[in-house]
Amino acid sequence: MKKFVISVAMLLILVSLSACAPKEDTEKNNVSDGENISVEAAHEKYSNESIQKILAEEIRLYELACNGLSFNRSSNEISNWQFASLYCQESEIELVSESDMENLIKDVTEIFFGVDTNEINYSNGIGFETDSLTFTITECHMNEDSATVTVSREWEGEELFDNTYTFKKIPLPEKIKGSNFEQLSFEDNLWIFETVVCNVEKNQLEVVDISTPEQFMGFAMGVDKGENMAVNGHFRLMNDIDLSQHDLEPIGIYDDRQIWDSRAINLKSPMGFNGVFEGNNHTISGVNIVSDLDTVGFFQVINDDAIVKDLTINGKVSSSYIDSGNTQVGGFVGILSNNAEILNCHFVGEVNGFSSVGGFAGTIGRTTNHYDVDEEGFERSGTGLISDCTVDVSVSAPLSSGGFVGALNGNLNNCRASGIFTIPTNSSVVPQGVGGFCGSLLTDLNNCNSGIKVEYAIDGANIMGNFVGSMMNNDITNCTIHENVVNPDWYMVGRKDYKESIIDVVKVS
Repeated sequence: MKKFVISVAMLLILVSLSACAPKEDTEKNNVSDGENISVEAAHEKYSNESIQKILAEEIRLYELACNGLSFNRSSNEISNWQFASLYCQESEIELVSESDMENLIKDVTEIFFGVDTNEINYSNGIGFETDSLTFTITECHMNEDSATVTVSREWEGEELFDNTYTFKKIPLPEKIKGSNFEQLSFEDNLWIFETVVCNVEKNQLEVVDISTPEQFMGFAMGVDKGENMAVNGHFRLMNDIDLSQHDLEPIGIYDDRQIWDSRAINLKSPMGFNGVFEGNNHTISGVNIVSDLDTVGFFQVINDDAIVKDLTINGKVSSSYIDSGNTQVGGFVGILSNNAEILNCHFVGEVNGFSSVGGFAGTIGRTTNHYDVDEEGFERSGTGLISDCTVDVSVSAPLSSGGFVGALNGNLNNCRASGIFTIPTNSSVVPQGVGGFCGSLLTDLNNCNSGIKVEYAIDGANIMGNFVGSMMNNDITNCTIHENVVNPDWYMVGRKDYKESIIDVVKVS
């Protein structure tokens, strides 16, 4: 049975009565010692306090079990059975059989969220850490039949966007009368979730001009430190810049916890660069990044909301890290979100690494853990676009790598690669998955051109392609390759997993 592990430490959840009481009753409910108070006012005062505690408990369970993800009751966007499952565990509910437990969880899920789900995997063995997620209630407004509560949140000390919870009062359903869930009711009424909304606001930051190497290094260090003004800022390059006298590290810290941990989705300052960078058709030269990190590029990470345009990078990017499954090395960027926009950007120079290496990008894929799959279960590419980008490079790598991109699950349009790709002869592995343009293709590819000559001197080299190393259930359409770089011993695609996939790559002079 599937188990899930959720980590939470809850800050003080006491909400001031004045914050949660109806506005018109605030003065009546703030009563000094010894002051006379009517029975009606006293009942309202203490009933509000009881309801506040119930709402705080429901929010605690939701943050714990559902990671605070946004939810809309009317559209049933996500399944929330974990809410009921967690309450069953914490309450140490014991039923006659596992099916009885699952039926209870299904009933509660339907009541609280309007979600009918068959994905119930209750387990008494759920484990908890106590120091990852914290929240405090900052606002609470109650009406006769509804309530709105806003909470501030942190994940491992990093700020998340606030959540706003809305609740609706309903009569206590017969299905849960007599069960432990009746403890979440008050006076035969239950407060169910209407919506959970993350209050994400795009930063409206002033444009910052960058004119000198020192100013650029300040920007880069700010992104590395996770400073909001740098990570989410708007920058504009005013001149060509030479960084040959500066020790530049890859810009933006890569943190794979943010990819796999749902609690990190709504970070105010996510990993990598997440803002706007206008290159103004200028060049940053003298780049020399030699690193032992697993994710390396001029930008280490470009995240979901980023827009980078009209920028050329000239130099060398190299990683000595060796791990066949967990590296991404690119000249322009190590890992690029498939929800970002990269327009008219270029890399000129040298790129070296082990796996998922590309002249422009190591990996183009998701940088967060919420993603869509198609009807066959394959991950869809994001909504971003990499357009009119080019490389003129010398690339070296043995595994799942290409002249433009190592692993591609994103939208490319009118991108071009020229130069040379060298398969190293001193590698500790049997080279495979190398393609002139792309190593591993996980999405459709169209309207791109390769002028990358793949040089090799290895007996028995396999799964190599002139255009793509390997691909799954995708199509390549309206693409071209320079005939003088075609290796007659290789197919256009080294390994094609689906026979029906289209490979439309035309040789041009």
